[in-house]
Amino acid sequence: MDPQALKELKIKAGSLKRIYKEHQSYKKESQQEEEKIKKLEEENVDAYDIKKWKDVHSETLAMIPNTMSRLEGAMDDLVEFVESYAEDEAINQLEDYKLATDLIQEIEQYKESNQFVSQQNLQIFDAFRSL
Repeated sequence: MDPQALKELKIKAGSLKRIYKEHQSYKKESQQEEEKIKKLEEENVDAYDIKKWKDVHSETLAMIPNTMSRLEGAMDDLVEFVESYAEDEAINQLEDYKLATDLIQEIEQYKESNQFVSQQNLQIFDAFRSL
């Protein structure tokens, strides 16, 4: 077994997992900010405060496409690596290899479940960019 390959596998899987969590975090933060803005508007809070929250929300929305792009790049890297070692039993039998393939499957399901990016978030992002 090539120790460099194992190290590379751990780095690529760790990077993908970190970016995946970051993407989910921005999505959650965006939803929370949307709720906060709606609540402020319902309570007739000062327009300046609402605008500031919209600015914060716009910055959060801007990060979603960024994390999507990085997530797709990291995913491609890990998939390519996993596929290149699929026939190498010294590596494909390792627990880290199994964890990497499980992570790939989890992210594929996440992307297919339409949680990756919603059309609504893209529309909101476009609306905020036009302000």
